[in-house]
Amino acid sequence: MLETSGPRELSEQIIQGITSPEIVDVVGIGSGIPGVIAAVNLARNIARVNIKSVTLDNISIPIYGNQEAIFFELSREPEVEIESIKNFDSKSEMEKAQLTISVHKGDRIATITNQLLFKLSRNTEVKIIASGFTIVTAVRAILQVATSGISREPISISGVVATSISRRDNPSKKIAALQVYLESGHETVYPSRHSEVLQQLIKR
Repeated sequence: MLETSGPRELSEQIIQGITSPEIVDVVGIGSGIPGVIAAVNLARNIARVNIKSVTLDNISIPIYGNQEAIFFELSREPEVEIESIKNFDSKSEMEKAQLTISVHKGDRIATITNQLLFKLSRNTEVKIIASGFTIVTAVRAILQVATSGISREPISISGVVATSISRRDNPSKKIAALQVYLESGHETVYPSRHSEVLQQLIKR
């Protein structure tokens, strides 16, 4: 719906949706991913809306074709800390910096993909961070590494954090941000609802 409205309108839909069901599914596709993250963040800031799970995957539906997507399961239940994220964050600042890739405006998908493959060939885990529209570049590169079979070892998306950061040109305003954790030697484990949501989208 971001094609005809903005994050504020979508946040209203999220809050209205979560007043009755236990779980609300929200999916952002392609260039709409940053806007969906912004809408989820807004809803979380003003209401009892929490992230039950957030995952990345490719999707193919008639309107959009094959594109990358972000999948949110939202509920009113308290959020649960993900073990892989907790373990990464417990490392020293120097080690975390060495294992982190930042995506900047103008970075090519191929460049980020190669950086991920290079770091994961020498380390068991990597964190990638992006904000604003660089999120789309980051997600495309992540899904290339995790789902295309180009890596020597299986690569899993072990954790995804949707958040926001202050804009450099205007610190009083926030923009969507994404932190994704990847591990080598494992396959991505998706929530039980994931395949059901995919099927519902394909049928539309």
